Amino acid sequence: IHLDHFDERRPEPQRKFESLPITYGLRNAVPMISFELSGEGGTLSWTKQAPSIAEFVENYRIMVDGEQYGEVISPDDEPKVQMKLRPGEHECYLLVLPKEKDQEVYQSNILKFDVPIVLKKIEPEEIPIPKLSVERVSTSSIRIKWGLDRPLPAEPCITMYEVHIRGQQFSDKIKSDENFQQDDYIEHIWHVSSSPLEIKDVPDRFDYIVFVRALFTIEESTDTEYSSKSSELKVDRVIPLIDLLPRPVLKVTRIGLQMATVSWKFDDSVNQSLIKGYRIILNGKAAEILSPKKYEYELQNIKSGTRNDIQVSVTCYPDFLEEKLSESVHIICPRRPQQLTIESFQTEKPFSIGIKWKIDQNINDEITYFKVFLNGKLHCKIDPNGRHSFKYEFTKLKIDQIYIINVKAFVEHKKLDDYAYQCEIESNSSNELLLKCLAPPIGTTPRIERMHPNGIDITWEPTIDSGNTQVTGYQILKNGRAISKTMPIDKRRASIHDLDIGSRCSLQIVPITNQLGCNPFQLGEEYDPELHIYFLPGPKLDVDFTDLVQIPSKTWIENISGHSAVVCWSATENVSNKNTLPDNYKLFIWNSKNQKRDQATVIQISNDKISQDLKDLRPATTYEIQLEAFKKRSDPKTNETYIVSATSKILKFETGAPPDAPSNLKIIACTNTAIRIGFDPFIEHHAEIITLRVYCESISAKKNKHEVILDLTPDSTEFILPNLIERTHYNLTIYAITDEYLNEIHLHDISKLPNKLKSSYWLTNKSLLFTTSGCEPASQILIPSATVQSIQLQWALPKAYGSTKFLRQTLRWKLQNEEIEKCLELDSNTIQATIPGILSFGQYKISLDSYFSIKINLEDESDEASRKEIRLTTIEITSVRFQLPGLSEKPEVYLTGYTTNAIDLTWNKPNTFSIIDHPEKLNENIKIHRNLLGYRVEINGKKYNTLNKDQYQCTLTECLPGEEYKVQLIVQTSIQSEYVNDI
Repeated sequence: IHLDHFDERRPEPQRKFESLPITYGLRNAVPMISFELSGEGGTLSWTKQAPSIAEFVENYRIMVDGEQYGEVISPDDEPKVQMKLRPGEHECYLLVLPKEKDQEVYQSNILKFDVPIVLKKIEPEEIPIPKLSVERVSTSSIRIKWGLDRPLPAEPCITMYEVHIRGQQFSDKIKSDENFQQDDYIEHIWHVSSSPLEIKDVPDRFDYIVFVRALFTIEESTDTEYSSKSSELKVDRVIPLIDLLPRPVLKVTRIGLQMATVSWKFDDSVNQSLIKGYRIILNGKAAEILSPKKYEYELQNIKSGTRNDIQVSVTCYPDFLEEKLSESVHIICPRRPQQLTIESFQTEKPFSIGIKWKIDQNINDEITYFKVFLNGKLHCKIDPNGRHSFKYEFTKLKIDQIYIINVKAFVEHKKLDDYAYQCEIESNSSNELLLKCLAPPIGTTPRIERMHPNGIDITWEPTIDSGNTQVTGYQILKNGRAISKTMPIDKRRASIHDLDIGSRCSLQIVPITNQLGCNPFQLGEEYDPELHIYFLPGPKLDVDFTDLVQIPSKTWIENISGHSAVVCWSATENVSNKNTLPDNYKLFIWNSKNQKRDQATVIQISNDKISQDLKDLRPATTYEIQLEAFKKRSDPKTNETYIVSATSKILKFETGAPPDAPSNLKIIACTNTAIRIGFDPFIEHHAEIITLRVYCESISAKKNKHEVILDLTPDSTEFILPNLIERTHYNLTIYAITDEYLNEIHLHDISKLPNKLKSSYWLTNKSLLFTTSGCEPASQILIPSATVQSIQLQWALPKAYGSTKFLRQTLRWKLQNEEIEKCLELDSNTIQATIPGILSFGQYKISLDSYFSIKINLEDESDEASRKEIRLTTIEITSVRFQLPGLSEKPEVYLTGYTTNAIDLTWNKPNTFSIIDHPEKLNENIKIHRNLLGYRVEINGKKYNTLNKDQYQCTLTECLPGEEYKVQLIVQTSIQSEYVNDI
């Protein structure tokens, strides 16, 4: 830059001097590195720097493959380092670390180099040799152990071991990794990685040689291999010990149910230490191995119908390499006997149960005996003795106990020959029977019905029959002796009179049965269980005949209604002796029809009451009641408590029932608007009638319903219903209103009874259908024809209702212009009549009179003065005219031709002129001329076509073959008016 080119020099600026670090010295301190291979590594070296570099550099760090190698190096140290690296590729550089921490770290150049593998040669004397030992595990197996005699050098490693066995003969069972045969020996080889090795199935009767080879390799060199061999060991053959043991002798020591026990034992001359165990051979197969100290074996659950061969073997070797077998023992299990089916049968002796069964004769079972079980325990054994049916009775059994009974068929064991035995077997259990023993009916416990000075009245419940045994009577035992004759079955009350006050006795009831062999009691005879085996007394009733309990002397029933009643009794008379006063009362009530006394409802009553309300009773039901007084006492000797009771007589009463309806409800008299009814009284049954309600309802007209309601006193037997409608059907019902009905509808004021009463069991009623009196004349008179010859009349009969009687009829007629009237009397059943001619032309007034007898009051029907005769007339007007006759000749139709579906017809024109006699003038004629209007053709009674007057033929079409057609021609005419005026 040439400053002198500027005109003026710029002013010198103010400058500030600062000290700045100079870094180019550190950058010059980065050395250049190099590497020289040698052996397993090499030497790293770098250029030596000037001493002044130490002012900037703290130290150097060697980095190999991204990681620090060794310690840091001072700049003053020797600029080379001996390095030992693993074979392979490596990357190396040097880091320069500054003294100032905030300065940059510099890196040298990067070297990449490959360290080769250096193999060291191993001498044969350096390779370890296996040291071998052989241990015999058993006669057929050995365990081979070995180890190296010196440590392995650093370079080689074990690859595997080869175990060699060389001999003249080997078992086919031996398994090796490799084998070969050469000259006169066979060699087997196993490849293993470590010691030991156990080999099975080696020969024990031959010598053989064992040795081991160790194979080595040097790491990272698969081509270099070394091996060493152990010394050869000779294994001598084994002398067999089994020949020192005798053959076991097997014996059968016990035979049971599908089982057998066999045993064996050697004498003392046999060395027991040689025995390593026993083995059971069953049917040629090993079944179980036993210890040397066990000398028996039990064969269980032998299958029926099989033969089992048992042997025992003894051995000197734990693995039973060799063993000696005994002779076979044969255990035969016979076929299982047939399963039995047992049944019970009725025995004659009491306290016994009878069973029976059969066996199938076609099944040949060798049954030794039958086992009979009672409640799961063996009760007895029964020998078949060639029989096929069996019976057995269990005796001296307990009553009211259920026994479980079953039977099994049993085959016993036996010896068939020296080495064959038959075990025991039994059939499956038969069906189980759950039975109770046959026992005579046991008597029920008597109870005191009444105690009084003359003795004790007792009663008892009936005894239930046992099986087919029926109770025919009862015997009473007093202190164990019979005191009476046998009582009939329907008598279950008795009185014991021969008692002294203050005495005590026991009473029992003995049912007497119809069983054969029964010895009846004699009067005074004592009960003996052995003699009277068919009788079983009931529980004892111990009675202290002292301080009799009082019972009310009177009992009665009051206020009986449909659902309730009151039982009353008199008060206790003697209250001074409190020992005779009852503690309480019990009132028994039962329905006589459906219940017995033992089913009675019991009401507990305190002893201070003299009445008891009975509620919720059924209506119209007969009940029985009995009052019983109770007193609990204690026997001063035994402290046993017992009840002394006395009972009243049984009272019967019937609850209230709805009244019986009247047996007769009748009509006394009936008029057109009123009726008089009579009826029998309602019959009460403990249900008072409060009032009688009469309800009458019309049933003739639905729109105009008419009701009449009338209330009567309960004693009424007749009433009159007025204001009725004549000729009307009514339904009359009379009701008896009782308190029970009012209570049921919750009503107490009879004036508030509704018109329509709700139906109820308590609402007794009787109904009557009636019709009020009245009459109707004959209906409209029908006139089928009215000619000069006669007038034909028809009509429906007049109607009479209620008490009205229809008497007769009169037919009257006259020509309106004439005064003379003619009549005809008819009976009450005539419904048609003929007025004879010759009649004149004109209008006729025809009258039909109907005569009735009606009731005019409500007196008895027999009173004729209460009746009156009336007449009702039906009038009809008709005219008598002349009827012109038809054509003098009918047209004739002719068939002119036909085909399968058509018919051709033709006819002549009819004559329309005729002469007739004058209907009123004698010897005069009338000439009539008609105008022809047309024709009408009818086929089979139906109109087919209409033709005009000029046509005289037609054709029927669409006819069916074989069909029949009836053709009729009708002529339509009219009379000319000038001829009509002449008539």
